[in-house]
Formats: sequence, structure tokens, C-alpha cells
Amino acid sequence: MVLNIDVESKDDESVYEFPLAAGFLLSPAPSWDVENCADPALSFIGCNLWLERTPVDKNYFGTTVILDSGLTVEEYKNLEKYIYNTGKPFSLDIIKFLTFDKITNKIIEYGNYGKDSLSGIDDRDLGGSLKYGWLSTHGYRVAMAYASIIRGGNIIFVDIDLSDDHGFEALHKQTLLWNWLDRNIARYQIKTISMSFVAGVPMSQVSSNVTSKIQSIYNKGVMLIAASGNDGQYRPDYFPANHPLIYRIGSVDHENRGGDRTVLLWGWYPYTYYDLDYKSVKGQYSGNSDFAKDHPTECKDKDSISVFCESYGPDSTEKDNSRKIDFVMPGNGVPIVNYFTNLERIFYYGFGTSFSTPYFAGLVMVANYAYNIGYRGAGGGNPPLLSTDTLYSLLKGVSSQYYFTQHMGYGWLNALSVYQELWNWGYLMGAGSLPGGGE
Repeated sequence: MVLNIDVESKDDESVYEFPLAAGFLLSPAPSWDVENCADPALSFIGCNLWLERTPVDKNYFGTTVILDSGLTVEEYKNLEKYIYNTGKPFSLDIIKFLTFDKITNKIIEYGNYGKDSLSGIDDRDLGGSLKYGWLSTHGYRVAMAYASIIRGGNIIFVDIDLSDDHGFEALHKQTLLWNWLDRNIARYQIKTISMSFVAGVPMSQVSSNVTSKIQSIYNKGVMLIAASGNDGQYRPDYFPANHPLIYRIGSVDHENRGGDRTVLLWGWYPYTYYDLDYKSVKGQYSGNSDFAKDHPTECKDKDSISVFCESYGPDSTEKDNSRKIDFVMPGNGVPIVNYFTNLERIFYYGFGTSFSTPYFAGLVMVANYAYNIGYRGAGGGNPPLLSTDTLYSLLKGVSSQYYFTQHMGYGWLNALSVYQELWNWGYLMGAGSLPGGGE
């Protein structure tokens, strides 16, 4: 596939526009491959093997919160279009949509379980502003990345102000939102909070009240995750990715593009040469190819075309390595919905840790689902809280590498491995809860 990258603006001075990078490539992705998890980015993380284990009733025993730019009314409806469909087209149930009225200083709530009518609601109410000439909002694309793994799952969508002057802003001191999330964890079975943005706010400016609420949310078994960023730079001090209670997600290349190529000269003689247009190395962090190393401060190729390089944090020897990258997931040329028609969704290959993050959130929900059915399968009834620390440890145990590296964290996850590990853990816990230890 030809990767011609359309890079989003990266304004270091803008609070929530630094860098929200999620770009699009010009080559379309076959929708059939995405719907069947046969696309290389999805099969790399075992989505195709997990797909046959998804619950028919769409009950994953949990909800994911997505904090992102708003949606248009049509995007909202399209996200929910197939929630009652058991076939391949995938959707999400937006059980709650939150935005913020800056005049009254109050939270506005829309939505409920099932398809929402949205009668009397327009794009402005949902913060659905299309920017940079794209045909869909950043929030819609992020939500659809999550939906490619968690088919028909429940989400709470939170509209945040990412430069469109609508929704929640200044999340480093916005206690109303964090209070709402903390209060509603049990009510909506919130299991993970996914943030595909990097705010240009140093950790020193995060209010103690916000950190207190994040601590409370963390203690209730909610895994908070955030995108690492896309400028290829060392970023040790930006909220939310560098918060010590928020796990940071980078990007891994899921396929080889460029490098050594072999062609047949005269139709029969194999000739191998090195292609300088070197853009992706399977199993390496995004930005580890030779072309990026030659331009470490620019992330450009030999033709000075901008490319994708993940931002990164401290290594294991630095004092505050809680701000490090924890895991990586595919983000360099992944299939993302760009727009839709009445008949189909049109997928394009995109790039950015903005997409790595909802992929990881999807596997957190796979873990939650597997833990629940494993526990119940042992006859244990409703399972006890799975702590965030325990979940993190279990995920590390099945990650692609048992050791930490600065750009890869503990590597990437495979959906089937996560499912099996957490099912086994749940079964053991459930059996242990029975009289006689389940014997």
C-alpha cells in the first residue's frame, strides 16, 4: 500500500491541539477485511481469533469511556446503526454522551441504552466540528477503532474541547467531569477510560483535586489510558499520558513496508536492493525505521514528507519512570473509517497513537469480559473487583516482551492471549470462592 501521509497540524502552544495527530493515508482499506479482522493491523493483535468469542448478547460486563472531540449527529447515528445486528458490520451503544455548557457551567447529558433518537439535537449540541478537510471527526474515528474489536459494546462518549470551543476543556483542572466519572463507575460499570489526545500541559499544572479523583477512579478498578503522542520526541511531562496513574500507549508497526525488496530482472533474475522509502518495520516501534532515524527531530522521509513517529517517555533508569510508555499497539497504517454512505462505511489507512489507544482499550474490555465469564464458569457468581494493579500485571504476563524498553514499554498484546489468561484467572478465582476451594 502506498503511504502518502496527510499530517495534522501540530501546534505546541495550543492546549489541546498538541498533537492530536491522527492522520489519514490515501489508500482505501477493504471494508470486508476490517469487518472480519483480517486486515494485517487487526490480525497482528489476534482480533480475528477473538472475534469468534465475542458475546452474542453484546454484554461485556463493562463500559469504556472515550474522551475525545465531539460527534456529528449522523456519526452518532452511524455508530449505533448496527447494535442489534449479529453480522459483521460493527457498532457501539452510546449509553451516555456528555458535553459541557460553558455559559451555565453545567454538564449536559444525552443518550441511553439502545438506539437514541437525537430528536431536536444538531451537530453543535454534540460538538461535531469537521476540521482539516476530513469527512469525519477525530472522535468518530477513535470510537470506530474501538468498535472494530468490541462489537456492540457500551461506551460513554465525552465531548472535550480540542480547539473547537465546545465541550469540556482544561481537563487538568476540570473537576466536574472527573467527579461525574468517579460517581458513576458502579452505575455504568466503567472499566476503562480512553484518551486519544496529548494536552500541552505540564504535570505541575494538574490540580490536586483532579489527581485525587483520578486516584479514586483508579482504586475502583478502572484502567485509565492515554495516547503517547506522534511527534517522535521525548515527552516526559505532558498530561494526561504522563500522569503516574494513567497508562501510556505507544505505537508498534504491524507490517513491513519498504526495506529490502526483490525484483526479477529480465523476468527471471532475482535482484535484491534496499528501498530508501523505508516506512514500517514489523514488531518495531513506529519511528524506528532508518528514514526516521536520519531525521529524528522532524520525522520526515528522504523526500521531506512527514511521516509517523511515536512520542516516548522516560526509560527504566530515570527517576520518574511511571511516566513511561507502558504498552504499544498498532498505529502506523491501520484501517479507520473516514466517512460513510447510506450503503457502506469507507475505511482508509490512518496513523497515530490516537488509534493505538482505543485498540488497547478494546483489549482491556476483552480482559474484563473473559475474567467475568471465567469466574462465573467456575460457579462463582458475580466476581469481585479486579484491581487495576492486578490487571496490569496480568497483561504484562501475556505481552510480547517480558522486559521493558523505552519505546516499546512491555510490548503489544494479543487478544486471544488476553482472553485465555483472564478467563483462566477468573476461573481460578471463582473456583477458590466455592466451599472447599472448588474441589
